[in-house]
Amino acid sequence: MKVNPMFTKPTKLALACAIAFATLSVAQAQTSNTMQPIVIYGARFADELNKVLPQNTLISSEDILKSGITNIPEVLQKIGGVPTKPNLYGTQDLSYDLRGYGVNSDQNLVIVVDGVRISENEQAVAKLSLIPVESIDQIEIMRGANSVLYGEGATSGAIYIKTKSSDIDRAIVSAGIGNNNAKEGTTYVSKNIDKVSIAAYGKFYESDNFRERNKVLNKSGGLDLAAAVDGATKMGIKFFVDEQSTELPGAISRTNFYINHKQARYPFDSANYLGKTVSGFFDKKILSDLEFRLDISRRESDRSSVNWTNSTGPSSGTIYAYSSDVNSINPRLKFINFAGFKNDLTVGADLSNWDYTYKTGATNENAKQRNRAMYIRDDISLSDLQRVVLGYRLEKFTKSTVDPTAGSQTLDRNLDAYEFQYIKGLSNKLNVYGKLGTGYRIPNVDDNRNTFWNTAPYPSSLEPQKSKDYELGLSGFDRGERYGLRFFHSLISNEIIYSENDSRNINLTPTKRSGVEFEFAADMTPTTNIYGSFQYVKAQFREGLNSGQRIPLVPNYTARLGMDYKLNNDQKFGVTTRYVASQKSDGDFDGSAIRIPGYAITDISYSAQYKNWLWTAYASNIFDKKYYSWANIWGSVYPDSGLSLKIVGRYTFK
Repeated sequence: MKVNPMFTKPTKLALACAIAFATLSVAQAQTSNTMQPIVIYGARFADELNKVLPQNTLISSEDILKSGITNIPEVLQKIGGVPTKPNLYGTQDLSYDLRGYGVNSDQNLVIVVDGVRISENEQAVAKLSLIPVESIDQIEIMRGANSVLYGEGATSGAIYIKTKSSDIDRAIVSAGIGNNNAKEGTTYVSKNIDKVSIAAYGKFYESDNFRERNKVLNKSGGLDLAAAVDGATKMGIKFFVDEQSTELPGAISRTNFYINHKQARYPFDSANYLGKTVSGFFDKKILSDLEFRLDISRRESDRSSVNWTNSTGPSSGTIYAYSSDVNSINPRLKFINFAGFKNDLTVGADLSNWDYTYKTGATNENAKQRNRAMYIRDDISLSDLQRVVLGYRLEKFTKSTVDPTAGSQTLDRNLDAYEFQYIKGLSNKLNVYGKLGTGYRIPNVDDNRNTFWNTAPYPSSLEPQKSKDYELGLSGFDRGERYGLRFFHSLISNEIIYSENDSRNINLTPTKRSGVEFEFAADMTPTTNIYGSFQYVKAQFREGLNSGQRIPLVPNYTARLGMDYKLNNDQKFGVTTRYVASQKSDGDFDGSAIRIPGYAITDISYSAQYKNWLWTAYASNIFDKKYYSWANIWGSVYPDSGLSLKIVGRYTFK
């Protein structure tokens, strides 16, 4: 069964708007040479750069465009140093694993785009590959528990992605080709008309991928409208539609991997996805020392997959259909210099309703979740070189699941989180800090689904996961150098994880994460820049039958080392090597299964600026390393990509 997706009218309309708007505006688009001040957004209000917390990593639009990378997952992996794994669908989207949460890492990280949470309530990766990199203004990676600001699931951290604000006229188009019949193209255009700014963008990507029966086709488009009502008020609305269709080759046996790692186990399986998001914002500077922000959004997503039971030909198959709608309202206030001293006090609420349906065979599952949260956070400047950050969040969850065959299940809990951080500047260029905080995660509908297997009575929900986190670190910069060193220790209770032995999700006995992170970048000469990162994580059971054993799918070490060399003002060569140490297979709690071997992957790039063109040639896994980063205790493995070649031309209208 060949996948031949028919993309819906919303996607076609969004893409048509982007292309038409680009055609009409290119002749007028101009790029400003004025340096814009760097603003950060991770604290949920726009702040000056000096407010960035020392454990956070910033990636600018300039970093992204100069790298030649054309999708956000690779930006996070190769520029941000975020450990990743393939998502088992063969798409460009990756699973991100901050601080060693293994198979359930996606459910322990919150990802936000322009104030809208896009981390899924079910076990699905955030589809960042569908957002054009040309539309990105900044990415802020916030490591460590961030549940005060971002709620459940932010146990390992959060990633905030800010798109361009359309405050200047610009137009960018790009196109690229690669091996495995890869083709891609993007358009981004923004235009100011009096006090109204408009931005339109679209993206297309198609590839056969390196494995057999793993073709993927992505299309997305967006339209942003914003208006500056007056000097103190701004509002806007955003529309985004994304579609994805992919063939699913499946995991293969370890024996077959060494015979032919490109082969497909299930040559007729496929999956489709359609997402639609509408969001709006309202910013108001009420007084010189009081700001108000409101984000509202509605996200709809529909997923379906077909799994054939006969690998030699489609004789019968199972259709899985998923649908979810999330409505969110997020008002907040920021008091500047509250109570007469230098501080930023934020008070806010997060309100969301989530509805979900899952159908396959006789199963017709319906789930609802209601979140009601209040939080307060104060960033206090004790002096020019000393800060204290305090925060507290209280959140009420009400969740219910009903299936006519299996019965019903409910979860009604109040959970809270706090954080305390002290930052001391040893100089204007060197900070040390200590942080204490807590985090939590609610079992999602997929976590609980496998606990009943369509039999009555429906069992109780899994328990919420909780953590207590400690962190010490330092960060510094000096001219062309920057560096950061962090030590962390997390104590986790009721960690939620999939158990291959039980064929369902379970709460683990108490676990912990301890480790160290180091990252740096330095201009060694006017033409040579080196950068790198290193992470050591000790993820293990604290109690129970497996006390002392490591958590599966968490490598002890990951490292990245890269160099950029300027051949002249217009040409640059880059090389990056990533290393991932060996790790236990999925479900291997007692250490009895074969380990996943460690691997090192090297990528190179060459970029050349010629007038308005930026040309980038990119080769990933240049030695065509045969490796896999996922395996389970039954001997199945999911091969990672071999040599990947790509050339992209990006034209900026001036």
